[in-house]
Order: sequence, then C-alpha cells, then structure tokens
Amino acid sequence: MTCERHSCVPRSALYLADGYNLVRSYTEGLAIAERKEERQRGILVLYALPDTCRLNLTEAQAYAVVWNTFQEIQQAAPTAIVFYGQETGVKKADPSKPFDELGVLLPIHAFEKKMLQHLEKIDGIVLACRERMMEQAGNDSLKL
Repeated sequence: MTCERHSCVPRSALYLADGYNLVRSYTEGLAIAERKEERQRGILVLYALPDTCRLNLTEAQAYAVVWNTFQEIQQAAPTAIVFYGQETGVKKADPSKPFDELGVLLPIHAFEKKMLQHLEKIDGIVLACRERMMEQAGNDSLKL
C-alpha cells in the first residue's frame, strides 16, 4: 500500500478519503439544497502550514504564496484536488492553537501507477511553500 511506503514530511499525514464537489442550489421554497457530485476515492495528504496570523502575514500575503503553490501542484499533478484552510488544523497537545493547512487529494483512479512519485513531488512543493511563507514573514525558521 502506498501509505506504508511513503515517508511523510514533518507535520503532514496521509489518509484514504473520499472527495467530492459540494453543489448548492435553491429549492422552489428558496431553501438551500446541497448535493455531492463527482465523488472520488483517493489519498489525502494534509500538510500543516505556518500559522499566518502568528506570523503577522496579511490574508493577501498568505494567499499569494498559497495560490502559487496551488499552481505548482496542479502542474505536477493536473487532476489533484487542492484545498487550503486558515486556522483549520488543531494540535492534539494544545487545541487552542489552530494552524493553517493545505490538503491534496490524489484520486486513486488517476494516480495509482505513479502515486509515490506524485506524493514526493508534492511534498517538495509544500515544503518550499512553508519556506516562502517564513521568508515573507521575515522569519528564518519554522518550528515543527
């Protein structure tokens, strides 16, 4: 299994997950209806990013770095699904200190033959993203 053969980079984790598009629409009574479409099973990698609030990065500065990372991941793995959340991660040791996360879902049907190579490439891209965030904030190290 891929998860057993891949060494995760610090502050990341692998999961078997189902991803889907959440489509919202209005009913005749103007209630919001939600529907899950294009469900895909894959390997989800969650990466902790530096807490942009603690680094005093503006939302625009954080998104500029993350957006470039999205583009790099999409070039390396065009059918990957990429997610970003500010303050969505929670440390088990201290739940009062949330952190930012980047998630990448690699659908099994698209990546099964070269999953490990794509995981390694994406790991490198996200590690570079962490470094760019630290540089943007003027910090010289990331406490892992």
